[in-house]
Amino acid sequence: MLGYNQQEFMSKSVFDLIDPDDVSTVDFPIQQLQAGVINTIKGQVRYQCKNATTLWGQSNATAIQDAHGNVSYFLL
Repeated sequence: MLGYNQQEFMSKSVFDLIDPDDVSTVDFPIQQLQAGVINTIKGQVRYQCKNATTLWGQSNATAIQDAHGNVSYFLL
């Protein structure tokens, strides 16, 4: 949907894919998610497509924790 192949997509961080004007909006909630303060975030963001166009999307991210309560990965 964004135009990246799997290798390109997997090499990018979430901040590489989000429109620069939206990064400050999602930075703090992502930090809270990584720290385990919150479990889920939802919101609308603009994504940067490979061809330099912008795509609006509804995003949901959930922190998946290990048996010790540490964040292991994120389900997007």
